[in-house]
Amino acid sequence: MNDLIERLRDERKLGNRPVTKGRLIAEAADEIERLQARVEALANFNPDWDMLEATQESLREHMQIIRKLNDGIEGLTRANEALIETNKELTTEAREAFAAGFKARHETPDINRAWEDWYTRQNTEQGESDD
Repeated sequence: MNDLIERLRDERKLGNRPVTKGRLIAEAADEIERLQARVEALANFNPDWDMLEATQESLREHMQIIRKLNDGIEGLTRANEALIETNKELTTEAREAFAAGFKARHETPDINRAWEDWYTRQNTEQGESDD
């Protein structure tokens, strides 16, 4: 209602149509009808409470599923970290074992001699087959 009065005052200042009692009453009646229509629309607001409750229950169920999935992800992450650590340890052990075997093979004269004999035989056989 105050908006209506302000608007009419502004119109009068701008020199638009003069404000008469009849015009004021007509404008007020239009404003009252508009406000009554808004009140009726709000008064007829009737939410579907069953739908709201069902939606809330569905939300609770989905949140529970999400929590379980998050817990599973955390468990898998911890297991993965443990596997990474185990892999690091095994990789270190494997490297040490390989290095020890390599060192033993190259430091043992018998193995070196056997390797050289085999290599010589292979080359000799290859040379004979090429001829």
